[in-house]
Amino acid sequence: MAEAMALPRERLLRLLPVVAIVLAPHALHLPPWIGLVVGTLIIWRGVAAQRAWPLPGRWVRVALTIAGFAGVWLSFGRSSGQVAGTAMLTLMIALKLTELQDRRGEMVVLLLLYFTLFTHFLRDQALWTVLWMLVAVLLITALLIDGQRLQRAGWRADLSGAGRLLLLALPLMLVLWVLFPRISGPLWGTPGASDSARTGMSDTMSPGDIASLIQSDAVAFRVSFEGAVPDKQERYWRGPVLWYTDGRTWYPHRRSLGAPERDASASLVPEGPAIDYRLTLEPQTLSYIFALDYAPPGTLPAPLHLDAGGAVRSASVLNTTTFFDLRAYPAARLGSSLEGSLRERALQLPANANPRSRALAADWRRQTRQPMALAQRALAYFRNEGFIYTLSPPLLGTDSVDAFLFESRRGFCEHFAGSFVTLMRAAGVPARVVLGYQGAERSQVGDYYIVRQSDAHAWAEIWDERAGWLRIDPTAAVAPDRIEFNLDTALEQRGEQRALPWAGQWAIGDWIGARWDFLNMQWDRWILAYGPELQRALLSRIGLGDWQRMLFALTALIALMMAIIAALAIRANLREVRRDPLAREWQRICCRLARSGLAPEPQEGPLDYAGRVRGHLQGEALRAFNDAADAYIRGRYLAAADADALLVLQTRMAAARRRMPMVFAAGLPHPGRAVPPSSS
Repeated sequence: MAEAMALPRERLLRLLPVVAIVLAPHALHLPPWIGLVVGTLIIWRGVAAQRAWPLPGRWVRVALTIAGFAGVWLSFGRSSGQVAGTAMLTLMIALKLTELQDRRGEMVVLLLLYFTLFTHFLRDQALWTVLWMLVAVLLITALLIDGQRLQRAGWRADLSGAGRLLLLALPLMLVLWVLFPRISGPLWGTPGASDSARTGMSDTMSPGDIASLIQSDAVAFRVSFEGAVPDKQERYWRGPVLWYTDGRTWYPHRRSLGAPERDASASLVPEGPAIDYRLTLEPQTLSYIFALDYAPPGTLPAPLHLDAGGAVRSASVLNTTTFFDLRAYPAARLGSSLEGSLRERALQLPANANPRSRALAADWRRQTRQPMALAQRALAYFRNEGFIYTLSPPLLGTDSVDAFLFESRRGFCEHFAGSFVTLMRAAGVPARVVLGYQGAERSQVGDYYIVRQSDAHAWAEIWDERAGWLRIDPTAAVAPDRIEFNLDTALEQRGEQRALPWAGQWAIGDWIGARWDFLNMQWDRWILAYGPELQRALLSRIGLGDWQRMLFALTALIALMMAIIAALAIRANLREVRRDPLAREWQRICCRLARSGLAPEPQEGPLDYAGRVRGHLQGEALRAFNDAADAYIRGRYLAAADADALLVLQTRMAAARRRMPMVFAAGLPHPGRAVPPSSS
């Protein structure tokens, strides 16, 4: 029996690649040392199996486990939680391989791999993750099927069986997905950790921040317009509004406070035509929606609100894919008055920073006090003094604005926006920096627009008593192609280019990328965004708008599908019995015993059934039955017999069955008549 439970080398070598496939995505997010340890253990176990090396002793395994626990604790400061727990699970699966040598251990590893698949969805619910995990489920299930066979049927037969099982489960999965009551929150009911968000936008700004961010072509959000599409120059997507600066870095609130001041929402007066659109936002670390300028507070769906800077925000961090139906008024007036603390914020400058910039602004102020006139002086300064728009500006010193305006004159949008606001404040004009995105490219496939991280942008706003907050984009004074076309066009005009991924450097890569993005758009819209509102809207169309009807339909469909699956399983079992000579002979023997009152119970296996029947037989009937039961159990459970051995066992069972009718009359009791147990 011990030999039968040992794990064959071939099966172990099939298990190790599946372990690597399941754990590989975690290498993208966990500390590098964990991926190195896991990969090393998988390779070592394969080599050890090939060369018959002995496995480590108990104390070595204990030491490795303690070291793994300590490493996770040092890396995360804890051993539990979403990320640390995933790291611990990944390490423990790899360490399990150091003692794996029987089929029971193989079963433990396979079940752990199923659970590990779930942890991938806690971090990433993108379409590629689902496709990867479907392949992993297919492989794990194929290994489970292979583990139940007495004879290896080949990987094609195992994969075919696993595929059939998944197809049987597919209708049930779809019914549960559509009808099971949805709850508000992330897809899997567990908020993602902050480090799992993918957008790179921050709520602070220092020289070089955005220049680094725009190197990524990752999608920030997608937009579908209901009607009119705004001109490219009007596609400003508002994010954090930065009020405070230390002379180099800009912040949305005083660093000493540690949290934003509690202010009323910005006032906004809708003017001009409205633009309706749906915004599908990718996971991020911020609570900003990046809505199109400008969004009146009365049009925002719950739980969104307008903050003091006119940015649309959520009540919590948006760490899952989320969509919102919004309305914008590009010609609206933002702000009705600027009093008290808001005016102080909009004029704040550090006392001794950037003295040359202050002197330049003071000189302008002596000539005019009109906000727009001062803004035009600053823009003319950028246009006429040899400023260069570049991705690789030089490093700046402590007085970074002075260094940029009077020495390097090379910078990116954050340099122009930050220095412009500094000049305006020094000239007595309330001003602020706005972070967000500018632009949006129409998808090659589908009627929607894509805003990428490479569209990240910074611009300025100045206060005018008659018009409120006015958008001024200093970058447009130096690189108008950035606003009218896109970033890459503006860089090409200056002999620069971004480090594009390999796929973006070829036409076929763009073609494939556009279609892949379209699939991701549909995935986000119909799967990740399938929450309570979308579910109610969908079910109302088919008459299942209330919970009672929905639950009744769910229960009825599940019962029907389980009945169909059971019928298919019974049918497949009957076919298997007809094809299996041992099962066919055993079935005939069970039928003959059933006619005498010794039918097998539904829950009985061959061993239990044989033990019960022996107590009611004696003489030649008992010997014949023992021969048949022993042959059947040996052929089906104890050893992987070849075709010749199976033929011998079948012949032995058939001979035992033919001996039974001649002795039943003497050896088998009449149904209902008790016979004392045999002492045999």
